[in-house]
Formats: sequence, structure tokens, C-alpha cells
Amino acid sequence: MLNPETSRSLGLALEEASAAFRAVADTVEMLAKAIVPASAQPAHEPAQDKTETTPDVSSAMDYETVKTAVLDLVKAKGNAAAKKLLGEFGAARATDVPEAEWPKLIEAVQKAMAA
Repeated sequence: MLNPETSRSLGLALEEASAAFRAVADTVEMLAKAIVPASAQPAHEPAQDKTETTPDVSSAMDYETVKTAVLDLVKAKGNAAAKKLLGEFGAARATDVPEAEWPKLIEAVQKAMAA
């Protein structure tokens, strides 16, 4: 059996840990919404024109690739680095970057991760 002082100390430590975990969860949720809001994600892939003879470079890349790259940048370099990079594309979120710019965005993310 724990003495009252130890029990009180453990209770306070648990409350502090719980508050810290809630703060981390809130931060992760805020970052996810800031980068990729659920309502902005494409519901489905648009139909491809089968008569096109030259493949579009961006068609080989899907949004999930872009989202994953930006989230990896956030994890590695922080939210400020990701927002700065997106700003270079005139975007506040990954969903704001035009599909035609996705390959350039991925390249920029890779350079930022290497720096």
C-alpha cells in the first residue's frame, strides 16, 4: 500500500502526463487540419482522358504522395518549415497547390528534408 504522500505525488504526475498528452494530441490535430483539411481532400480520382497521347507528369503522382511528403516534412523540420515551403507555391495547405505543381512541390520537400 502506498503512503498518502506517494499516492498524492503519483496522482499529480498522472494529471500532468494526461494534460501533456492532451496538448500533444491537440497540436497534432491542429497541424493535420492546417495542412490537409478533410473537406479539401479529393473524394475520387477524376476520369482520365484515354485519347491523350503524351502522359502528364503529375498524373503519375496522386494526392496521397503529396500529403505524405508534406506531413513527413512537418515531422522532420516542423510546421513552420512546411508552411514556408507551401507559401513558396502560393499555398497555405497542400490542397492549395495545383496538381501540375505537385512534382515541383515533392522536389522542394525533398530538398528541404535534406537541408
